[in-house]
Amino acid sequence: SLAIEEQFYLLWPAVVYAVSRQTLLRICAGAFVGAFLFRLWVALAGVNYEVGFVLLPGRLDPLAAGAAIAVLIREPGWFDWLVARSRRLGNMA
Repeated sequence: SLAIEEQFYLLWPAVVYAVSRQTLLRICAGAFVGAFLFRLWVALAGVNYEVGFVLLPGRLDPLAAGAAIAVLIREPGWFDWLVARSRRLGNMA
């Protein structure tokens, strides 16, 4: 797990520096979907299932989700929208 995070944090600053916020969100979405597709490929191809959990492409979804939240939270009004939505969801439970 730590090695995966180290790989991500070695590459991610260069990506953040090189692209716009909108492109960064697209990259996060692509990484999120790509991680799922990678794990699906591992399962369907008969590759050892551990490959999907120990290689960076298979573990990008939580890192991409966190990176997307970090980008979005800097948008004006987004945090307030998130808090209101969370309260609404909390009241439904």
